[in-house]
Amino acid sequence: MFLAIPNGIKVSIFKQKKLLVSSISLHYLRIFGQKLKSLKIPDPYKKKGVRIFGVAYKLKIGKKSR
Repeated sequence: MFLAIPNGIKVSIFKQKKLLVSSISLHYLRIFGQKLKSLKIPDPYKKKGVRIFGVAYKLKIGKKSR
């Protein structure tokens, strides 16, 4: 899958599999982040997908033993 990078947004590779996305406009940065996240939805169990730094992903409660 390909996603075009709009004008005014800089994307650079940081530590192999991490992307650093920066922009002057926070509005355009959030829109681009949503499009990027929709390509690969984050999975908290396998820790795969596009994850946003600083966002906590909740796990379901497991079975309780007596």
